[in-house]
Amino acid sequence: LKLTDDCLCLKHSPNGKYLCIGLLDNTIKIYHEDTLNFYLSLYGHKLPILCLDISSDSQLLVSGSADKNIKIWGLDFGDCHKSLFAHNDSVMAVKFVPDTHYLFSAGKDGLIKYWDADKFQCIFTLNNHNHSPIWNIDLSNNGMLLASVSNNKTICIYDQTDEQVFIEEEHEKELELIFNENARQAYQRSQQEMGQIQGGAIIHKVEVSTVSKKGSETITNKDPKHIDS
Repeated sequence: LKLTDDCLCLKHSPNGKYLCIGLLDNTIKIYHEDTLNFYLSLYGHKLPILCLDISSDSQLLVSGSADKNIKIWGLDFGDCHKSLFAHNDSVMAVKFVPDTHYLFSAGKDGLIKYWDADKFQCIFTLNNHNHSPIWNIDLSNNGMLLASVSNNKTICIYDQTDEQVFIEEEHEKELELIFNENARQAYQRSQQEMGQIQGGAIIHKVEVSTVSKKGSETITNKDPKHIDS
C-alpha cells in the first residue's frame, strides 16, 4: 500500500474491516483491511495526526493531533461527531476503554484526561507526572488498569476504584488548578519585572496566596456511568 505522506500512527478496527492510518498531511485515510482498497478520508485536523484508536464495537474512531485537539468520528459515514480542545500541547496518545465509549487522552502538557465520547464531556483529569510530557498510555484488557509513560523517566499505573466521580466537583478542582497556575505565573512575572526595574535587585516581595473554593454541598450532576471510573 503506497501512501501519499508519512504514516505516524495506524489502527485495525476490532471488527477486522478497516485499516485506519494517521498521516503527516493532517488527514486520516481508511482502507478496507482485506483488499487495501481506499474507503474514506477524514479531514479536519490542522496539524499532523499523532495517535488514533477505535472503540471495541468499531463504531467510533478518536484521533489526537499536534493541534491540541481530539476528534471523534463515526466509522459508518466518516462524519466528525465532535472536535474537542483537549490539551495545552500536542495530543500524544488516545485509548478507548474496552467495551465502552469512554476514552483516555494524554498530552505533552503532562495531563491525562478521561472523556465520555457520547456526551463529549471531560469527566476527570490526572496529573501524576507533574506536567512532564506524556509519550504514551495503554489499558489492560479488562480496562481496570491504566499505564502511562512520561518524559521524566517514570511509569504511572492507575487502578480503577469504586470511588464515585462527580463531574461538577471535578470541574471545580480543574478550575482551581488553573487559577493557582495563573497566580504562580503572575507572581513570577512580577518578580522578573521588579528585578528588571532595579537592575536585577528585587526591592520587595509580592505574596500570592492560594485560593480554593469549596464544592457545592449538593452535587446534582451525577451520572451512574461514572461511578466505577
